[in-house]
Amino acid sequence: MPVWSLEQLRRSGVTRHQLRRLVDGGHLRRVRVGWYADAAADREVVAAIRSGGTLTCRAALRRHGVWVTSGTVPPHARLEPHARRHTEMPIHRSTGESEGGIDEPVTALRAGLRCLPDEEAVCAIDSILNSKLASRARLERELTTPGARRLLALADGRAQSGLETLARLRLRSRGLKIRVQVTIPPVGRVDLLVGDRLVIELDGDEWHSTREQREEDRRRDSALVARGYLAMRAGYHRVLDDWDAFEREVLAVVRRRDHRWRAVHRVGGNSGPRTVAR
Repeated sequence: MPVWSLEQLRRSGVTRHQLRRLVDGGHLRRVRVGWYADAAADREVVAAIRSGGTLTCRAALRRHGVWVTSGTVPPHARLEPHARRHTEMPIHRSTGESEGGIDEPVTALRAGLRCLPDEEAVCAIDSILNSKLASRARLERELTTPGARRLLALADGRAQSGLETLARLRLRSRGLKIRVQVTIPPVGRVDLLVGDRLVIELDGDEWHSTREQREEDRRRDSALVARGYLAMRAGYHRVLDDWDAFEREVLAVVRRRDHRWRAVHRVGGNSGPRTVAR
């Protein structure tokens, strides 16, 4: 950890004399009273500490591996209610927990709910639940405002990416019946199932960029078609930048009722999908 509080250094056995030698030798620098960093310290974390607080909101969530969209939003700091502000960095004032100058996931989420668009906030909640960074029971205890509870009610911890969450929310808002993380033998789990037979797979760039993974995607699609399913795929830029066109394509399938089983679609021995238990 390249950022330490004085309390952390003392707990690790660093004496006052040793700390002075580390600072004098250029191994550590004082960020503000009671906080020290080495040369590898995250600049945004250092800026948050200099502001009088800790890194929070979207920037902290991202560092915990929580799914939030990429972008150029400036980092935010969280200050305790009566702490003195030292910079013009955007801040949140609340109590919470942090480690190494970064808010822990639920503290960062509480700040994020004040800033993130509703869709992205649900993505973050889904990601926290799926990654087991916090339980639903804890989120129910911590997220107490009506707005936060409304967003939590929309969350589904089975979602394995923010793209899946965004597609689920948007298609359900159009009145479509959507099932999440459905098992279709022998293909395995699929991201979303619309109606009976329209499979939608959301391809995050980090998981579908290799030749082997693309071949696996094609194999799965072929297996689905052989069993009478329809398969549609959308990647990061399709969901974030070209959603309207993709949604029109999905709705065209639904209007034709091709998302429903008919006798012509059925394959011998197909017992249909199984929804993965929570």
